[in-house]
Amino acid sequence: MSSTKIRNLEDVHLQIKTVNNYINNNLMYIYERLESKMGQERFYHSLNVGQTALNLARLNNFDLNRAMVAGTLHDIAKNWPKEKMQAIIAKYDSNLLTEPEPTWHSFAGAFHLQQDWVFEDEEVITAIYKHTVAAKEMSILDMIVFCADKISVERDYPGVEKYRSITYADLKTGFKTLLKQQYQVAVKKHGNDKIGKQLIAAYKFWIEEDN
Repeated sequence: MSSTKIRNLEDVHLQIKTVNNYINNNLMYIYERLESKMGQERFYHSLNVGQTALNLARLNNFDLNRAMVAGTLHDIAKNWPKEKMQAIIAKYDSNLLTEPEPTWHSFAGAFHLQQDWVFEDEEVITAIYKHTVAAKEMSILDMIVFCADKISVERDYPGVEKYRSITYADLKTGFKTLLKQQYQVAVKKHGNDKIGKQLIAAYKFWIEEDN
């Protein structure tokens, strides 16, 4: 098979499964598949989230490489045109189009990796799917990627150092603290009726029901 085609996600389904998994799990061809599809600031953020996810994985006895891969790829669809995100979401779960547009990249990215990369690690896919607004069910990796996205090293919003300290000390507490902060900011900015069902459901489960 042509390596150029594989680099550019052409005929990936024809690749030997073991080889394709090796490529995906080691982030090979990262320039063609990731960096060239986004601006430098977004790529820098993606690398930082990957490193932060690795650091959190080390503290929580989780697989370092899988956490780093999920963190690095979390925003793979962030800079896609709206129409491209709409198309892939409509193809695989059109109900998600009722969620706020700023969350679409997480769903589109998960579908893209699953279908176009033939990415087989379902836990990595799920963590990317949930990284914007969380969900009722959150695995260790889900929490790691959700938190890493919000506290990566280049983040400089008010209170971020406090959130970093909390998250590094206890992942679940950090996740709940960041989820609460995100919910409050979203409601203040958009109103409770425009923040999407998924964020509301996650907030009610993790914060109001105090799981």
